[in-house]
Amino acid sequence: MGPKARSGHLQFVIGTDEGLAAARARGRVGGRPSGATEFRAARDPLPDPGRSITSIAKLLGGSPGTP
Repeated sequence: MGPKARSGHLQFVIGTDEGLAAARARGRVGGRPSGATEFRAARDPLPDPGRSITSIAKLLGGSPGTP
Protein backbone atom coordinates (compact mmCIF):
# COMPACT_ATOMS: atom_id res chain seq x y z
CA MET A 1 0.00 0.00 0.00
CA GLY A 2 1.38 3.38 -0.95
CA PRO A 3 1.72 6.33 1.39
CA LYS A 4 -1.33 8.09 -0.09
CA ALA A 5 -3.50 5.01 0.34
CA ARG A 6 -2.30 4.57 3.92
CA SER A 7 -3.10 8.20 4.69
CA GLY A 8 -6.59 7.91 3.17
CA HIS A 9 -7.27 4.70 5.08
CA LEU A 10 -6.14 6.27 8.35
CA GLN A 11 -8.39 9.31 7.79
CA PHE A 12 -11.31 6.98 7.10
CA VAL A 13 -10.69 5.01 10.30
CA ILE A 14 -10.32 8.16 12.41
CA GLY A 15 -13.51 9.65 10.95
CA THR A 16 -15.44 6.46 11.63
CA ASP A 17 -14.21 6.26 15.21
CA GLU A 18 -15.09 9.92 15.82
CA GLY A 19 -18.56 9.42 14.37
CA LEU A 20 -19.21 6.36 16.54
CA ALA A 21 -17.98 8.21 19.63
CA ALA A 22 -20.28 11.16 18.84
CA ALA A 23 -23.24 8.81 18.38
CA ARG A 24 -22.49 7.09 21.71
CA ALA A 25 -22.33 10.51 23.39
CA ARG A 26 -25.85 11.19 22.06
CA GLY A 27 -27.03 7.89 23.53
CA ARG A 28 -27.19 6.01 20.23
CA VAL A 29 -26.03 2.42 20.17
CA GLY A 30 -25.15 0.87 16.83
CA GLY A 31 -24.73 -2.69 15.75
CA ARG A 32 -26.88 -5.60 14.86
CA PRO A 33 -30.06 -6.05 16.91
CA SER A 34 -30.07 -8.89 19.42
CA GLY A 35 -31.74 -12.13 18.41
CA ALA A 36 -35.48 -12.54 18.60
CA THR A 37 -36.72 -13.73 21.98
CA GLU A 38 -38.97 -16.39 20.49
CA PHE A 39 -35.93 -18.11 18.98
CA ARG A 40 -34.24 -18.09 22.37
CA ALA A 41 -37.44 -19.41 23.93
CA ALA A 42 -37.42 -22.26 21.43
CA ARG A 43 -33.72 -23.01 21.83
CA ASP A 44 -33.51 -23.00 25.63
CA PRO A 45 -35.84 -25.92 26.49
CA LEU A 46 -34.41 -28.24 23.81
CA PRO A 47 -31.59 -29.76 25.93
CA ASP A 48 -34.08 -30.46 28.75
CA PRO A 49 -35.04 -34.15 28.49
CA GLY A 50 -38.27 -33.47 30.42
CA ARG A 51 -39.62 -31.36 27.56
CA SER A 52 -41.31 -32.99 24.60
CA ILE A 53 -41.59 -31.49 21.13
CA THR A 54 -45.33 -31.15 21.71
CA SER A 55 -44.88 -29.21 24.96
CA ILE A 56 -42.35 -26.85 23.33
CA ALA A 57 -44.71 -26.30 20.37
CA LYS A 58 -47.57 -25.56 22.77
CA LEU A 59 -45.36 -23.10 24.67
CA LEU A 60 -44.57 -21.24 21.44
CA GLY A 61 -48.09 -21.42 20.06
CA GLY A 62 -47.25 -23.64 17.11
CA SER A 63 -47.73 -27.21 16.08
CA PRO A 64 -45.18 -30.01 16.55
CA GLY A 65 -45.04 -30.61 12.79
CA THR A 66 -43.96 -27.07 11.95
CA PRO A 67 -40.31 -27.13 10.87
